[in-house]
Amino acid sequence: MARISFRQLNGEVTVCEVLPDITGRELKERIKECQVWDDVTRETTRVDILVGTRLMTNDETAADAGLSPESEVTVVLKQNAATCSHKAELDQFGEEIDLATAFVVQISSGATEIVEDAFEDCDTLARVTIPDSVTEIGAGAFQYCSSLASVTIPGSVTHIGDRAFKSCSSLASVTIPDSVTLIAHGAFESCSSLASVTIPDSVTLIAHGAFESCTLLASVTIPDSVTQIGPAAFSGCSSLASVTIPGSVTHIGDRVFESCSSLASVTIPHSVTLIAHGAFESCTSLASVTIPDSVTQIGPAAFSGCSSLASVTIPGSVTHIGDRAFQSCSSLASVTIPDSVTLIAHGAFESCSLLASVTIPDSVTHIGDRVFESCSSLASVTIPDSVTQIGYGAFKSCSFLASVTIPDSVTEIGAGAFSGCSSLATVTIPGSVTHIGNRAFESCSSLASVTIPDSVTQIVFNAFAGCGSLASVTIPGSVERISKNAFKSCVSLTCVTVPDCFIEEDAFAGCSALTLVVPICGKRRRLWVAALTGCKQIQAK
Repeated sequence: MARISFRQLNGEVTVCEVLPDITGRELKERIKECQVWDDVTRETTRVDILVGTRLMTNDETAADAGLSPESEVTVVLKQNAATCSHKAELDQFGEEIDLATAFVVQISSGATEIVEDAFEDCDTLARVTIPDSVTEIGAGAFQYCSSLASVTIPGSVTHIGDRAFKSCSSLASVTIPDSVTLIAHGAFESCSSLASVTIPDSVTLIAHGAFESCTLLASVTIPDSVTQIGPAAFSGCSSLASVTIPGSVTHIGDRVFESCSSLASVTIPHSVTLIAHGAFESCTSLASVTIPDSVTQIGPAAFSGCSSLASVTIPGSVTHIGDRAFQSCSSLASVTIPDSVTLIAHGAFESCSLLASVTIPDSVTHIGDRVFESCSSLASVTIPDSVTQIGYGAFKSCSFLASVTIPDSVTEIGAGAFSGCSSLATVTIPGSVTHIGNRAFESCSSLASVTIPDSVTQIVFNAFAGCGSLASVTIPGSVERISKNAFKSCVSLTCVTVPDCFIEEDAFAGCSALTLVVPICGKRRRLWVAALTGCKQIQAK
């Protein structure tokens, strides 16, 4: 006694008994009875059995038909609007079943639609033939068909639904017919074997994530008919080395080429006005980019992590450089910011470790938080008279920055603005400044002297802590409070004149060379003991 076994469209295995004298009619009925149905595999209306290329008749027996373990057996099932051909095996009961052979599907002629999720998760489906009667391929129709290597989309199809071929990881190439005008959301997402795709001139929109994570896609030509490329359309296409964006495109979506790590150059057409959020983020091979003078905004993280980008010209049309726009562009050596720019947002050039010089135009009124943080090669910077505020950590850890002139238009120096600028030897704080933020000059280990203007009323937490070379400081009578750790561990500070103000604990802690402080009122004396922890010789007047 033997068995015939095959894997169904839904992944279930059908196994049924085969006796030498069983007829074709009886075997077909038994196969129908043994099937496991679900939303994909519904009632089978017809079964055919091929032994080699010969069709087994209803009346002949298994023995007469030549059914044996050596036979090449195909079970053809007519289901719904599809005919499914399954490679089958004939073996002895008790043996282990190992069915990895994929099967093919022939959509019935006359069908007009492949419905939503029709063949979802059919992971042994190898090939599908779609007749030219079909006009629509529904959302998710073939998603997760991981063995699907070949599909022909006929010219009758006008709509390919969202996620239609998502995660078809064996699909190597696809031709989209010119009857299609839209490549829908995630239509070919994560088709990790897709090396080539032909987009016809009829397409006007490439939607969100259409080819996202197609990791073998090396090149793509976008036709002149396309006006919009949606968010993340080609994100994660790590083999994509070249792309031509036609002049018809007016909108490039967020993260559109994010993590295209092989993309070496790109030309943005004059039709584009905005480089969107993360558009080229982490394109680590991108060495050059041409930004046309039609662009008015460079969005957040637009070129963040483009570690090969050595130079960039920002045209005079740009008014806004977004958050982290060029963050971690570690090869960027120089940049010219045009005088059309009014805002350099948070972290715009953070961690551009080769950036040696930058000129900020006088159109800028605010230097955002962390704008030049960790630009470790930045030796000089010119801050224009138009700037009123230097943001949090704006120049933090710019370890090569030796001097900076703060114009008298500035009223606020943000927290940590120059923290860790270990080469900063001189700084002039103008009389316009009313607030110096926490840690503003912390660990500026080369800073030798500083004059605090009489516009300042408080020296805040850790403002000059760890400035090991600071030998002298002038504190004006306007100061009402010196906060905790304000001058902590300023080991070179020998003399300081302090007004009668409130001095917090550890304000001068660890200033081991400090010998003279004047004046100290009696009512402050208890506070001074805690304020001067670690100071060896203290005199008061």
